[in-house]
Amino acid sequence: MCIHYHYTALLNFKNSFSLNSSASKYCDGDQSSYPKTASWGNDLDCCLWDGVTCDSISGHVIGLDLSCSWLEGHFHPNSTIFQLSHLQSLNLAFNNFSGSSISSQFGDLVTLTHLNLSFSWFSGEIPSKISQLSKLVSLDLSWNFFTSFVPSTWENLILNVTDLRELVLEDVNMSSIRPSSLSLLMNLSSSLVTLSLRHTGLQGKMENDILCLQNLQKLSLSWNENLKVQLPKSNWSSPLRFLDLSKIDISGELPDSLGHLKSLNVLHLYSCQLEGHVPPSLGNLIELTYLDLSFNNLISGEISFLSTLQHLTSLDLSGIDFSGQFPSSILSNLEHLTFLRLSRNNFSGEIPSSLSNLENLTYLDLSNNNFRGEIPNVLEKLTKLEVLYLSNLSHNKLTSIEDLLMRKLWFLDLSFNMLEGSLSIPSSIVQVFSVSNNKFIGSISFLFCNASSLVILNLSHNKLTGPIPQCLVAFPYLSVLDLQKNNLVGTIPTNFPESNSLQTLHFNGNQLQGSLPLSLGNCTQLQVLDVGENKIEDTFPNWLEGLQELQVLVLKANKFHGVINTSNSKYPFAKLRIFDVSNNHFEGSLPTAYIKEFKGMMEVNDRLHLAASFKRKEKGDLIEEDTTRKNSV
Repeated sequence: MCIHYHYTALLNFKNSFSLNSSASKYCDGDQSSYPKTASWGNDLDCCLWDGVTCDSISGHVIGLDLSCSWLEGHFHPNSTIFQLSHLQSLNLAFNNFSGSSISSQFGDLVTLTHLNLSFSWFSGEIPSKISQLSKLVSLDLSWNFFTSFVPSTWENLILNVTDLRELVLEDVNMSSIRPSSLSLLMNLSSSLVTLSLRHTGLQGKMENDILCLQNLQKLSLSWNENLKVQLPKSNWSSPLRFLDLSKIDISGELPDSLGHLKSLNVLHLYSCQLEGHVPPSLGNLIELTYLDLSFNNLISGEISFLSTLQHLTSLDLSGIDFSGQFPSSILSNLEHLTFLRLSRNNFSGEIPSSLSNLENLTYLDLSNNNFRGEIPNVLEKLTKLEVLYLSNLSHNKLTSIEDLLMRKLWFLDLSFNMLEGSLSIPSSIVQVFSVSNNKFIGSISFLFCNASSLVILNLSHNKLTGPIPQCLVAFPYLSVLDLQKNNLVGTIPTNFPESNSLQTLHFNGNQLQGSLPLSLGNCTQLQVLDVGENKIEDTFPNWLEGLQELQVLVLKANKFHGVINTSNSKYPFAKLRIFDVSNNHFEGSLPTAYIKEFKGMMEVNDRLHLAASFKRKEKGDLIEEDTTRKNSV
């Protein structure tokens, strides 16, 4: 049975917040999100309440897990939670405390061994009293984007809390912390197992002794772009299982000593300014399941070390500028791969035939290479594939994509190739379908209407003809529809439904006629509308000014006519930044008073460029007025 004042303290804590599911919308996927405190008070014994743990003998509340509990509101600095003086574990992660400061009274909960305040929208300086929690073994303050450490608090924390096993400070501002003071972490050399300082603003040159902590198994220093670290060149022996040094300045070559970390499961070295050869010693890391060397300046060379990494499930070698043929034999040994990215290299020759052995692949990106080959034959066995990038394979012989569509693919990008013939139909599960910049001909089949899961549809820069099927604008999830630079005829579909998801519409560069459909007014999320270079005949669509999210409106090179009238709206086209009505048949003067109310334009470098061509009769001549207006606010 719980102690009465604990019962009261918990109820008062509950009542100090509202419950809102969006407060926990970023909750980790492996945790369920629900309002734990909603049922509090139904039982007189608070030890039976959801998220509450009590000592079986004393009845004291010793554990409180309210992570992902929908809590929303201001966290009072004198919250009744601080009356629970016997707390050993407190987890308030994934709630929304609305920018509240982290109360100094957290430092009074001196029996705490575990404290997790991550992703709960705290702000301000980390209180110095946090260093009084000398029994802490786990501290997670991550993803509170507006919190910061001052040097004295950081130093006292590391010197006083000497039993820390887990320290996670991702996205906490540590820009005032000198890299030299990170060496204080050696004070935790016998205890620290997990250290994550990702995206903390650390800068300067850091000693590499942290990389050698004797019990450290997980280390992330990633996304500190001004942090310089030199990897140990010898005697690098460590139980590290997870190492993420992405987007920091390592510079130079990878040392052979990296191959001594034989317990590594995950190695992230994305964009570290690495140069030179990949050391063959990486082949010693036989426990690796994840390897990312992407976007470095590595020299194309021997990569046979990959063949020994038979437990790999994810491999990213994109943006390294490797050239030559990709050794087919390597992939034969990587049968567990589910993710493979080789994009933005200069691989040439045939598509590796051994790709067909990777039957567990769900993600494949070969884009922006010089591969040749009959791609569908190679991919025939990849029945689990969900995401496929084959864009910009400049010399491929890919002429048909039928075999790629009858699978589990939900993402297919075949843009910038030489595909020709009739347009194939995506399956009903495809969400992203991009075949832009190919040579497709013929009409868009009405069978496209079955692809109702589409979120992005890009058929631009082909040679498609015929009308636009009405169903294309009626898909419930469609966000982007890009049909520009084809030879489509007829009118813009007239059936834009209410509550649609459309954000971008590109119809530019076709042969469309008629007027703008009034149902465009239903596209309340629309940000881009481009109908330029068609044959549309209409007056200026003042009625679009109510689209509060519209940022780009292009009507150029059509047959719009009449006068651009002002409206009674206080802020028409409130977010508009690009406005192009050039090369039409408008009459009269540009209504500058009306344009001045386009408030969004004033936010773009305090300048506004408007191009407009107007038709007016003056002595029987056609006069074009190209108006440029610069507006300083």
